Amino acid sequence: LIFTDAEVKEESFLEFINQMLMTGEVAGLIPKDEQDLIVNDTRPVMKKEAPGVIDSYDNLWNFFLSRVRDNLHMCLCFSPVGEKF
Repeated sequence: LIFTDAEVKEESFLEFINQMLMTGEVAGLIPKDEQDLIVNDTRPVMKKEAPGVIDSYDNLWNFFLSRVRDNLHMCLCFSPVGEKF
């Protein structure tokens, strides 16, 4: 993800970026039905990579989030010029 200061339309958007950097997810970003699909698609991967872990909904979701955290890379490009900085 490449994100520049010119793309900040509202300062509240920076809170979403902060959540992504701190936790690997943005609360409420993925609707429940899509989250259910992700969890179901994650089951075979988790069974292969972590066979001793029970495949409960929470364990599957946390496994998915850990993979997102491990594989997501962000590049933030901000200019120190301007009123906000």
